[in-house]
Amino acid sequence: MAGVIAAVLVVVGFRVLMAEGQLELERLQHAAAREQQTYEQLRLKYAQRTAPQAIVARAKGIGMIPAPSLRYLSAPGLPAGRDSADGGGTFAAARERDWKKVKPSLDKQP
Repeated sequence: MAGVIAAVLVVVGFRVLMAEGQLELERLQHAAAREQQTYEQLRLKYAQRTAPQAIVARAKGIGMIPAPSLRYLSAPGLPAGRDSADGGGTFAAARERDWKKVKPSLDKQP
């Protein structure tokens, strides 16, 4: 009789532990979902603030004015002039090569 009672208590104890574990798992899943939503909202906010239109608006807000003329700069090792930025030639190859180097570090940021 004592063995049966002990077995029932052991089974009940395991069930209690499983129920507590399930509750903790559900709590963690809800917390992870909230954090994921916060993360996505922060990414959107970051993208909106770093968009060219937002940067121009902030620049105008602090009193900056558009330049009277545009001047293009060239990076060392890349062809100079605006004609090379049309997506063809060595500029496109250099851009693709550089993108492959930079992309892994960008994935780590929001």
